[in-house]
Amino acid sequence: MLEGYANYTLIHLQDGRKKLYARTLSYFQKLLINEAFIRVHRGYLVNSIFILKYDEVGNKIFLENDIEVSISRRKKKNLFPTN
Repeated sequence: MLEGYANYTLIHLQDGRKKLYARTLSYFQKLLINEAFIRVHRGYLVNSIFILKYDEVGNKIFLENDIEVSISRRKKKNLFPTN
């Protein structure tokens, strides 16, 4: 998962480590366009492979490593695209 903080991005790795980069979340989104990453919120970019559960009432998804991410109403369509 990637978490945006203004001009910085905090990357949460699978092993629990975190790395901070002086790049915007949009920068990483462009790099990962062909990967399994989904923009679910203005501040979050998640790897869809690691989504364990979706809470429709709370508009949240739960990832591995006990990470909970809010989904914005406008970005919900990115999580469940219509065909």
